Amino acid sequence: MLINYTTGIPTAVKRRLMLTLAVLSLSAGPGWCQTLKGHVTDEKERPLNHVHIQLLRDGKQRYRCYTNKKGNYQVWPVDPGYYQALVTVEGYDRLVRDINLKRTDSSIINFSLHKKPGLLAR
Repeated sequence: MLINYTTGIPTAVKRRLMLTLAVLSLSAGPGWCQTLKGHVTDEKERPLNHVHIQLLRDGKQRYRCYTNKKGNYQVWPVDPGYYQALVTVEGYDRLVRDINLKRTDSSIINFSLHKKPGLLAR
């Protein structure tokens, strides 16, 4: 058995460890993540700033982000699967949408929010 004196671990043990790690990484399945992006506007197609976007699975928040001043958002990395998107910002009705993110490089999902009744138009 050869010994690597810099670490003290025999080479044969290192090889077995590397093989074990390789098998475990393959058995865990594909680690596929994607980007979810889009923009949020009001009913007049004006961009909305600081909109809170949450992706829920089984009622629990898995991912979240906010829009920028141009109404754009991006969440990365996101695991593929079914989510409930919850989109909220003060002064607008909240939006809930079921989405299915497939194993692609990216998905684009845009949202349009409606002003709550009784509020003055901006």
